[in-house]
Amino acid sequence: MVDAHAVTDITSLQRVLSLRRGSRVVVALPSLASEESGRLQDQLNRLVSECGCSMSACALIAGVVACTLFDAAHWATTAAHIFKTLGMNLLACIAAAGLGRAAGLLRAKWRLARTVEAIRSRLDCRANA
Repeated sequence: MVDAHAVTDITSLQRVLSLRRGSRVVVALPSLASEESGRLQDQLNRLVSECGCSMSACALIAGVVACTLFDAAHWATTAAHIFKTLGMNLLACIAAAGLGRAAGLLRAKWRLARTVEAIRSRLDCRANA
């Protein structure tokens, strides 16, 4: 079951920052046009549901390439200790994927905070006008 969160004012907009991943955001701000609300709703939902998988995949690919280049450059040692090298390569690739996922999640949280702040600023400007 997906949790739904309605954004109707600035206070409920701020609560978007603490939503769990997979929650659904519904933007129902009377001061915004329906197409603008829909665009903001899509953007917020994409950022709230970000899992960091794409950044993790990129980091994993970079880890595999780095391990391959390192092993090729040190072929004599690699060939002499093949199982030790494979274990270290596997550990390095798992670490790269984990760090990539963490970086992807942090980037999504940072973008979400920036988006919420931009929307809040826009609402404040419209309220003061």
